[in-house]
Amino acid sequence: MIFLLLFGIFELIAAFQFSRGKWLGILAGSTFGQRNVTLPKKNKWWVVLFNGIMGIFFILIYILDYFGIHARLFFGTFTAIVIIYAAVAIVRAIRHWIKYGDY
Repeated sequence: MIFLLLFGIFELIAAFQFSRGKWLGILAGSTFGQRNVTLPKKNKWWVVLFNGIMGIFFILIYILDYFGIHARLFFGTFTAIVIIYAAVAIVRAIRHWIKYGDY
């Protein structure tokens, strides 16, 4: 279960780094700086929001498990929210790809 805590902290760190613009190359598909990062600059707040929510979710699940609280309802509700969020993000990406031919 410590993995959930560590992964939640990593997600929050990633959200913070994306918001500062330090890891935009990862969003652009480039880790060595050879690709243009203008599109990730426009869309970085969606990634920051998702990483922040997921980080908080993992830390909350760890805390609830630590105190012995069964979080089935919380987990199910949050999973549904994440699935809806992912579906909206995929639809937006496909619409952008169809309209402009790139992503």
